[in-house]
Amino acid sequence: SGSMQDDFRSVTRTVTVNITPVNDAPVTFDRSLEVMEVEEYANGTGDSTNAVARLPLMPEDFLGDATVPTELTEQSDFTDDVDYDSSLGGVEYDEEEQGLRVVLFTVTNSDGVPVPVDKDNNNGVPITLATGVITFNFDASGAFTGGEYLPNVDYNEQTPFDPTEVFSYVVEDFGPTRIPGSEIPDPDAVGSIDYTSTNNRSAPKQMTLTT
Repeated sequence: SGSMQDDFRSVTRTVTVNITPVNDAPVTFDRSLEVMEVEEYANGTGDSTNAVARLPLMPEDFLGDATVPTELTEQSDFTDDVDYDSSLGGVEYDEEEQGLRVVLFTVTNSDGVPVPVDKDNNNGVPITLATGVITFNFDASGAFTGGEYLPNVDYNEQTPFDPTEVFSYVVEDFGPTRIPGSEIPDPDAVGSIDYTSTNNRSAPKQMTLTT
């Protein structure tokens, strides 16, 4: 008669290999804004109007504004405005869940010296340019929250006359985003990764201010 033989092989198990995508740097664009020079002296009397030309600067001026026809900054260079597919096997992945913020400006001061401005450098400090004064404000997270540009008095009488001021800005994406396919085969798998400090800054782009 035969006898049972021990089988030392284990039961079948599944090994899941998660391939973590590389964070694509955000993509933004050169942009432009305009400010009108004010009437400094009243016609007829020549009295001072005490008016000041002022251009408010807001995050949406650099990130884009969906309410006006401007190109929006994107979290990656392949964002297609299609929401993540949460169904089993859905692999839509374009980092749209990440946030976006402006984190760095570089301006040229009146001495011709490049000046970096971010959370830790010249935050809230008025900087004198050849064409006027500019200020940028950042919060504790490093995000630009607002600022202003004040063109010089008698701007149109400057010699040599240049109606534009040009400086650069950098955008950062931050926060977690889903890893495609992480729910296969385990629907309870942790399927996101925080890319806040990895390849998260755009190439510098230009902002042109015209008075």
